[in-house]
Amino acid sequence: MQLLGGFASIASLETLLLMLVGTFGGLIIGALPGLSAFTALAIMLPFTFGMNPISGLCFLVSVYVGGSSGGLISAVLLGIPGTPSSIATCFDGYPMAGKIQNSAQCRNHLFLRRRHLRCGRPVIRRTVYRTVRA
Repeated sequence: MQLLGGFASIASLETLLLMLVGTFGGLIIGALPGLSAFTALAIMLPFTFGMNPISGLCFLVSVYVGGSSGGLISAVLLGIPGTPSSIATCFDGYPMAGKIQNSAQCRNHLFLRRRHLRCGRPVIRRTVYRTVRA
């Protein structure tokens, strides 16, 4: 019963909106080279002083997750790791981002990914096989 009550308190509208704002703020701060997820936590910590504990902790966790994920943006697009945890992504992601040559190829990748998520692996395998064979 206590576990369900905990999930209900996290699923309130206020907490979900704070988590959305925290994730977006963490992404922005984490995307800046040199600012890590811990810096994002330090910047956002004063905003939690007036919140109730559950909302404040959910906000800070979402800021941390957003900051860790935001470091990947500058690592892939600029070749500069935004956070220390995205150094390995910089080695792989930056050359892969350079291989995408035009927007049509990017659109095709996005379309195939959506189709893969919707229909499953056999559909994507048949599509790739037809494209290679044609």
